[in-house]
Amino acid sequence: MQESSDKNQVRRARITAIFLASSIVIVLITLVYAYILSNKVERLTRETDEVKILAEKHRLEAEQVAAEAKMKLATALKALEECQTNTK
Repeated sequence: MQESSDKNQVRRARITAIFLASSIVIVLITLVYAYILSNKVERLTRETDEVKILAEKHRLEAEQVAAEAKMKLATALKALEECQTNTK
């Protein structure tokens, strides 16, 4: 009778050990996956920051080109007005 009880306890202990080992493996896999995702997030954050910087640079360049074009247009309109005045 005692031997049967001991066998049951050993079997339960083995099942518990297998369950615990499986849980540890799952936790380790989850930690590795979280680490990989963390690295991807950091890389994407850096790339996003670079894109923001480039976008700001191009916006400033576009504003500068627009300002230059506006000045040239104003100069051309003034010259056109003078030509029209002189031809009258």
